[in-house]
Amino acid sequence: MEIKLIKIAEKFFKTDINYLIKGGFWLTSGQILTSLSSLILAIAFANLLERESYGTYRYILSAIGIISLFTLPGINTSLIRSIANNFSGSYLKAIKTKFKFSLIATIACLIVGIYYFYCQNNEIAFCFFIIASIIPFNKSSELYLSVLNGQKRFKLYTILYASSNIIATLSIILTLFFTDSLALILTSYFLSYTILQLIFSLYVKKYLNNNEADNTVEYGIHLSIMDVIKTIAGHLDRILIFNAMGPLEVAIYSFAVVPHSQAKSFLENIKVLAFPKLSASNEEDIRKFLPKKILKMELIIAILVIIYIFAAPTLFQIFLPKYMDSVLYSQVYFISLIFFPRTILSTAMTAKIKKKELYSIRILSPILRIILMVVGLKFFQLWGVLVAGMAANALMMLIYGYYFKKAFKQITYQSSL
Repeated sequence: MEIKLIKIAEKFFKTDINYLIKGGFWLTSGQILTSLSSLILAIAFANLLERESYGTYRYILSAIGIISLFTLPGINTSLIRSIANNFSGSYLKAIKTKFKFSLIATIACLIVGIYYFYCQNNEIAFCFFIIASIIPFNKSSELYLSVLNGQKRFKLYTILYASSNIIATLSIILTLFFTDSLALILTSYFLSYTILQLIFSLYVKKYLNNNEADNTVEYGIHLSIMDVIKTIAGHLDRILIFNAMGPLEVAIYSFAVVPHSQAKSFLENIKVLAFPKLSASNEEDIRKFLPKKILKMELIIAILVIIYIFAAPTLFQIFLPKYMDSVLYSQVYFISLIFFPRTILSTAMTAKIKKKELYSIRILSPILRIILMVVGLKFFQLWGVLVAGMAANALMMLIYGYYFKKAFKQITYQSSL
């Protein structure tokens, strides 16, 4: 009876239910643990650190996010694809390449640190000096997750990833009880997280074979270049607000977007599950069935958005009472979560190496976001940035749909999805 029900469900959803149940259970469990640790960390920051200091902390993380472009983040995704196709021997070459390029990020951090030291802002300067020494090890060691993802070892992926986040969170909270030094807070986070990643990187070596894909690094470089403007757009909001309005407004804005960011991170598990599956599926099945699945997701997310809008004031009052001025911003911005499922169309194009379409998407979309953000901040301050982000997400939905249809033109294959 159970087998019969599974087959009926598979026929309805056109997918492998066992794959979704097993993989989804572990990824969802891990995300719940990670979200809980993030919530606890947010509460700790809200109650143990001054709002201006927290705003500066978020500004530094955004700057580091842009500098991390030099570490070739696209290799992470490229490696998943190679490993999903049984080329796990590409791991060692990928990790060496990321480490070498991460040295450029080290130089960039040192330059920024020297600039702030010259401006007599020693606190921010020391933060960048510390990150400069850690970032090559941090970014190269994170590739162990690509190995586990590509091999669909979602249970182990969840255990190791969640453990890293929980321990790093506990490290920050412990530090917050003794000091408000941003340099020490960042050190406690990055050092604990990086040490665990290095240990886990050694552990996953036993799952590797000697098969090496020729295009892993090359495709990773392409993906990294594609994401340059996107990454800048993703971190530019806090940098612009910090320089135009100050750290307090960065703190208010950061807590306003936290619920959306957490929900989005939770939904990212779907893309983690989908990527190796899409890599192994034929293009006709992707073209035919993926948009229908996305529509179902959008309907479910719309219901969750409505629930959050009503629950937000109570949640902030309980957990983040110092940031009640972030509530309305948060309610409005959360609506843009409805647009998230369309990003899976980009995941499908990445899985099938649709370089031309990906370049178009990852250049056009973030440019529109940056333009809207700069204009919005200039004329409407925080509201301008939030509404610009929502408008950009809506435009991206249309852009993804257009290029998906262009990339997956109708062809004839036997169904495998």
